[in-house]
Amino acid sequence: MLSTLCLLNILSCKHKEVFDMKFNVGTLDRAIRFVLGAVIIGAGYNYQSWWGAIGLIPILTGFVGWCPAYALFNIDSGVNSAESEEKAEFL
Repeated sequence: MLSTLCLLNILSCKHKEVFDMKFNVGTLDRAIRFVLGAVIIGAGYNYQSWWGAIGLIPILTGFVGWCPAYALFNIDSGVNSAESEEKAEFL
């Protein structure tokens, strides 16, 4: 219960600047992430290994359109940053 309240407090408007995420993954990059994630999951399934679960990371970042590693190194593979800001405001 306490963790839920903490999460709600973090996601509240008071802390919006902390989670002010802009899209930093472009369309082509997203498609590559989906394919790469599916290949990794398929390889994990084929070799009967839990390492295939790592394939969820590129799929998740492709779905969300934001990559924490790109944000850390200030990389933006999108078309332009104005389009990225408009999409982020929509969410």
